[in-house]
Amino acid sequence: MSSTPAVALGGALDPPGVSLGASLDHILQRLFALSEASHQTSRVDAPTRDRSEELVQVAHGGGLAGRLALESLFESHQAQLVRYLYYLLGDLADADDVAQEVLLRAYQTFGGFRGDASFWTWLRSIATHQAFNHTRAAATRERYHRRAEPSVLARGPLDALEARDAVLKVLSALPYAHREVLVLRYVEQLSVRELSQELEVGDSAAKMRVHRARQDFWARYRAVTGDEGPQLR
Repeated sequence: MSSTPAVALGGALDPPGVSLGASLDHILQRLFALSEASHQTSRVDAPTRDRSEELVQVAHGGGLAGRLALESLFESHQAQLVRYLYYLLGDLADADDVAQEVLLRAYQTFGGFRGDASFWTWLRSIATHQAFNHTRAAATRERYHRRAEPSVLARGPLDALEARDAVLKVLSALPYAHREVLVLRYVEQLSVRELSQELEVGDSAAKMRVHRARQDFWARYRAVTGDEGPQLR
């Protein structure tokens, strides 16, 4: 997998020196932005929805053109897929392996995809399911259990690499349901309405899930950083 450009999550974020007095949303946005900017799986330019829809139509037409269109869809979304799985699984090798399983599953079930949602939304739903299965597999259970006991980082301001490590340590320690919600909210940047649709719950329930996951994350983040009031530089 070739490295991708390091680009922050985007959106108006607090300037350097964000304190715990700021909203948890802003702090989490800043943490994930620092994590993104320090890792090769950062956000990349995915195909536009119009382009993807065009390729989906061609792919459904079958034949050589359809096969090439489907291959193009998979190739153009692969980096985005690995990035998403990396945050869910906390390990790049695992993310690569599960991405291949996701693409195989997508290939096998593509005939049932009719474009009610975007191609990426459909592919992401498969990825979420496969990632969940992966974390439950007996072969990886012990490894994930060990990850759930993160060491305490040095006190003081966090640079981008330290923020990345802290975010990944905490995400790996969270229950999968909380991890999924945070990744969808802060990595995929879904709105509450989009999140409720993804989780197939009402808006109020989606807000509650974000609230609980965010509180869990922040409590664990404080434990990992060893500081009740970390500052981000």
